[in-house]
Amino acid sequence: MDADEDQIQPPDGDEETRTELFNRPSSLPDIGATMRGFSTEDDAREVGNTVLCFLRILGTFFDLGRLGALTIAYDYDDALAQIERGFETTKVLTATRDHLAVGIAMAVPVIREGQLQSHLVINAAVANPLRNLEDPASKLALYMLAHEAAHVHDQAVQDRAFPGLFGKRVEDYRDAILFNIGHGCWEEFIASKLSATFAPPEQIGYFASTFCSALESAQARGNAAIIAYRRHRDVNELVTGLTAVYKSVLVYASYLLGHLSGLEKTLPEAAPMAHGLIDRTDFFRPVFQRLKTALETMHATYGQWSGLEVFDPLKQLAEALLNVGGMSFRKLPTGHYWVDVPYSPETMPATNQGQESES
Repeated sequence: MDADEDQIQPPDGDEETRTELFNRPSSLPDIGATMRGFSTEDDAREVGNTVLCFLRILGTFFDLGRLGALTIAYDYDDALAQIERGFETTKVLTATRDHLAVGIAMAVPVIREGQLQSHLVINAAVANPLRNLEDPASKLALYMLAHEAAHVHDQAVQDRAFPGLFGKRVEDYRDAILFNIGHGCWEEFIASKLSATFAPPEQIGYFASTFCSALESAQARGNAAIIAYRRHRDVNELVTGLTAVYKSVLVYASYLLGHLSGLEKTLPEAAPMAHGLIDRTDFFRPVFQRLKTALETMHATYGQWSGLEVFDPLKQLAEALLNVGGMSFRKLPTGHYWVDVPYSPETMPATNQGQESES
């Protein structure tokens, strides 16, 4: 099923309403929960059953048919790292944990018996408040669950449009980097849009402040990565570091854009601080408008995509931002890429010369 976005509204605090929602047909499969790190079996059972009850309700709004497993863990990082993905990958799953944000839940795409499924992993400390809806933290916990349910929904939509996408290696070096950025932007835009009405009012401020922190520090962090590169001369470390900096700006902007779109609010109206920062940040102002247009254009045909070229505008703006950040790619006749890092006063250490590297 595809979610009817006009009907995505959260269950309110009325017991009768929640009962009515629970009695609706749900897309949630018959799954249990793996509980890790709980002090007692009763505690684990209560939290697990509570989360499953809310997921059953969320399954009346979202397509959770591909949700194959649920893990609720106090050792969240270790639980993520131990997930069997079902396809070859060198990337170990880790929670987001930097000066901008801390990850608390993840819908992980996995392959089981040749089919895409989602494995939902939740930090148990965040899930606990769902047991008491009088607890103010329960509102954030419900939103977290709705946001991840939206990811499960979107992973199914993407798999129907592009069978085999998850777990498939992108062979072209440059294309892999740009697709990773663009795909991350789309995933957080659509999950934020579909789950927006479940969020507490303060969520707008959180998304706006996180985005502003990412944008305000981007050039300094990016320049620092280039300066470090001129010393260590490891082009892979440079590409990883610089890409992470500018991807974070675009992805956090996508969270904010999706949330505002889901609430049918404008940036100047709902997040004036972010709007003002974008307006006075010359290098990012045109990129932000391109990002907004690209995401809205993708959403206009959501569920009807016929090819991966739908991501091309996002990949193009990602490359444009990396170029502004001081790095570009040139394809050589051999098929390899040359990573250009032009000289600039902001990216030159006191004693080193600039250089270019091949990857």
